[in-house]
Parts: sequence; structure tokens; C-alpha cells
Amino acid sequence: MKKYIFIVFIFAFGFATGQTASMGSSILDKEFSDAGHNMDFGLYYSQFKANNETYMSHQNKDDWYALGLYIGVGAYNVSKYSVFLDCGIDVGWHKDIFMLNVPVALNVGYDIFAQPEKRTYLTAHAGIGYFFASLRNFDNGMLAGYYVYEDEHLEQHSAFVPLGIRFYYKNVFADFTYRMRFLKSRVKVELNEENDYYYDDDDWFKQTRRTAYNGQSDRIKNIETLPWTFTIGLNF
Repeated sequence: MKKYIFIVFIFAFGFATGQTASMGSSILDKEFSDAGHNMDFGLYYSQFKANNETYMSHQNKDDWYALGLYIGVGAYNVSKYSVFLDCGIDVGWHKDIFMLNVPVALNVGYDIFAQPEKRTYLTAHAGIGYFFASLRNFDNGMLAGYYVYEDEHLEQHSAFVPLGIRFYYKNVFADFTYRMRFLKSRVKVELNEENDYYYDDDDWFKQTRRTAYNGQSDRIKNIETLPWTFTIGLNF
């Protein structure tokens, strides 16, 4: 799985550098915009329905809510095009279960409307990136078909494509982004922290604890995460 995610990042890097090379001569002749897409900080919100408790109860999806912190850093912004790296960290919750997600993506933006003199922009953007998702609870017990202790969690890695539209007005921006995940790894049990004293024999832990519930039919095959985010923040 890791090699597939590595390939995704190589593709993203190649795409960005290819765009930069093709526009290289024009970048030298044009001024960078002084208004937007430099560095963004914001808060985002999401609400969605998902089954993250047991595989067999997929017909009864639950209401989840999530809040997150967002940061975006512009690589360049010339003419109507921009390239920026963004990342977030968010927490979603339902009853006594919560999830922690960390998405990181490289985006290409295009200003479909711009008034530089008023520092107003409407920018469509798309990208590709890496998504870490984890599912956690506050106590020992069953979680999504696995038995986990309070200092363990379920985790899944994937690639994802963000598709969004962003509006800038002076130093304020609002963004709506839809996330499409793919190349998803297997859901597995992991420690919250690597504690040497937790298990004397880590090989036993890997072979026994993490595979003890592989035969259960009610374990989830995928951690469902927030499909969309709405962000409000400041641009610097």
C-alpha cells in the first residue's frame, strides 16, 4: 500500500513541476499577484452520515459531525493559475466514538473570476494527496468489529482527490471542497503511541492481537470519513 501512495506523490510532484516548466518563461515576465493564494489559515466544518461501528449495520448509518484546522501554503501564483500545498487535521464524533483525520494535498487552482484591484477572486481547484484516517473510542471494548484497548485505535491510509471552489475577498476566504478517497489500505489495529513497556514481544502483538478478529463478519472494511468540508479563514 505504501508504494502506491508513494507513486501518487511522485505523480503529483511530476504534474506540478511539469506545469511550472511549461509556464517558466511566462513566470519570468509576469508579476506575482499581491492579493491572494499566499498562505491561508482557517477552520472547517463537516456533517455526514456514516457507518463506523460494525460492518453488518451498514443499513443504519449514523450522524457524524466534524471540526478541523486548515493551512494552505502557496507555491506560486501567476496570471490566473496557482499551485498550493494544503493540509488539515480534523476530529469527527458520534456518541462515544471519534475519528481523527489528517489530509495533505497538492492543488492546482484557476481563477474563474478575478478583480485584483478589489482583491476579490473566485478560484476553482483540484489536486491529489494522502489521507490518514483513524477511528478511536474512550474505553476498552468493541470498535467497528474489533476489540481495542483505550490506548489503541483503528487506522487506514489512502490517497484522495480534493475538488473545490474558493472565494477570496481581501484577507478573508471561504472554501467548499469535496474529497474522493481511493487506494485504501486495510483497516488495522494500532497503538496510539509506541510504548516499549506495553508489550514485551511486539511480534506476538502483531501476529496475535491484530489478527484476532480477522474472521469476524461484522468488522468494517473501510473507515468512512467526511466527504466534504466548508472552511472559513484568513489569507496572508
